[in-house]
Amino acid sequence: MRQDPLACKRQLAYIPDNPNLYEYMTGTQYLHFIADIFQIDDVTRRERIQLYAQQFDLTKDLTRAIAYSHGMKQKLAIVAAWLHAPRLIVMDELFVGLDPKAAHTLKEMMRAHCRAGGAIFFSTHVLEVAEKLCDKVAVIAGGKLIRGYFFNPKTGKRRSGGALAAMLCCFGFLMIAVLGGMLALLSYVLCAPLHAAGLGWMYFAMMGLLASFFRRIWQRV
Repeated sequence: MRQDPLACKRQLAYIPDNPNLYEYMTGTQYLHFIADIFQIDDVTRRERIQLYAQQFDLTKDLTRAIAYSHGMKQKLAIVAAWLHAPRLIVMDELFVGLDPKAAHTLKEMMRAHCRAGGAIFFSTHVLEVAEKLCDKVAVIAGGKLIRGYFFNPKTGKRRSGGALAAMLCCFGFLMIAVLGGMLALLSYVLCAPLHAAGLGWMYFAMMGLLASFFRRIWQRV
């Protein structure tokens, strides 16, 4: 980003929850304006404008000035965001104001974009939307990340980051218990013979060496 910010911006698209568009332009003029910024050739821009405008039923409205309703402005902003084929798309509460058909179209476009190797980062208050569309979900409250979930796209099941950490902790405690049991057994086997032979100091020296050995292994793990 610091070395070549323009190259990074060419790979990004951002759609706010309340898109402020140039209302003195027509829809077609605005889309060609965006295409000029990203240096999209004439053939490619016309093909994409025609495709996305048909998907959102905007073809007839592109000739009018952008005195659109909130939902139609959102549709135009979506078309403009997809126009330069970005790799990462950032969206803020985009489904608010969209009619059911447009919302369905957008969901299909999002899935197709991710299948093609792109990524989408978006915020929503509708948990059902997040669960159906996302493979990673973060819950934020008061500006802090309080929980993260990872979804399996094949099974639809989720696994929280907290549960994974708990599993790792349980595994660690289990290993400690096993090592403790081994040391206790070794102590029982060696303690009596060494004590009977008057070599109790050797037992404690061996226990010290074993404890140091296991501590070094634990630090490396």
